[in-house]
Amino acid sequence: MTKLQDLHAITPKVFKVVTLAKTYIKAQAVIDKEYNIEDGMELFNELSFEYMEKSNELERNSEIITYLESLSYEEVILIETLMYIGRDVSKTEENDITELVESLFKHLDEGNKNVAIDQMLGKFTLVEYLQQGIEIVGL
Repeated sequence: MTKLQDLHAITPKVFKVVTLAKTYIKAQAVIDKEYNIEDGMELFNELSFEYMEKSNELERNSEIITYLESLSYEEVILIETLMYIGRDVSKTEENDITELVESLFKHLDEGNKNVAIDQMLGKFTLVEYLQQGIEIVGL
């Protein structure tokens, strides 16, 4: 079975991650707005600690974290692969999708599920990347 076939096999899990990511990102945006944080802005004031505490609490109690942690290592890496395809591959490019998924999966397969989860949740545009990846690979 190819990694693309594996990805197709976990399609419902991918869509659940998209749904949970939307909720997580909206909640983080509320915290960012409360502290007047713009994307990529560094905090160097007295509110930094309070903001970080709220962000960390959101992450600790986030349903997406719990869900991703419940998935197998391979499933998490497949979803991360899909995210990077959505980020890096143009819909108009001619690609061998099977080879692309295999190659990227091998590149990302570092043996640490938590690092993969952190990488995904560190992308404010995670939902967009996943949705584009879904379209590109045809899920």
